[in-house]
Amino acid sequence: GLCVGLPQAVALTLGLIRHPRASEAALGAGVVLTGWVLAQLPLIGWTSPVQWTFFAVGVGESAAALVWWRAERGRRRGPASRSRRAPPLRAARS
Repeated sequence: GLCVGLPQAVALTLGLIRHPRASEAALGAGVVLTGWVLAQLPLIGWTSPVQWTFFAVGVGESAAALVWWRAERGRRRGPASRSRRAPPLRAARS
């Protein structure tokens, strides 16, 4: 309960209040959920559809949070840093 439910509740709360670190909390919650399901595999296996469902939810949440985090990081840096091109090199003058 606490291992999975608490990170999800924190991520939800931070997202609802639009906290600047909400995307990071969501990414952490998704990774924890995915890790929790993977840790249960030796005990339960993939026989339960619940395992497949929550694994998919964890991976999906992690992927969506990663996209959200990267978009937020780009906005914080400003439009000038979004370009992937390197600045032009200047010739050395002698």
